[in-house]
Amino acid sequence: MSTKTASWIIGAGVLMMFIGLCFLPGAFGAHPGQDMLEIAACQFSLGALIAAGGIYAKARVLQFAIASGEPRKEPATANQRVRGGCDLCGTEAPVVQCRFTSFISAELVSLSITTFAPALMYLQAAPQAAREAGS
Repeated sequence: MSTKTASWIIGAGVLMMFIGLCFLPGAFGAHPGQDMLEIAACQFSLGALIAAGGIYAKARVLQFAIASGEPRKEPATANQRVRGGCDLCGTEAPVVQCRFTSFISAELVSLSITTFAPALMYLQAAPQAAREAGS
């Protein structure tokens, strides 16, 4: 068994756990059914068992691979670095911040200023208004 197969087993277990959770609204809905709760519990626990089995299988496969001294299979392109281009946008020169990230950060700052400025002005004016009303 390969690690890819074990990953698929883990995914199937997680999917079964999700399906078990999807039964819960039927168990606690307008017309609650005790059978639905039992089905949900069984489905969730079976999914957890299958996911745990997948994790165990993956650990055993990796353990055998390490013990046998089998070299890791990495793609040939994993060690090649593409020259030029930012990691985020891929078009600008790779500097601390390219124009794309500078633009995004500037937009986020302007958005936060326009969103929170009225609230900050209100919070600053509220204590002053309370002092004036108390005098």
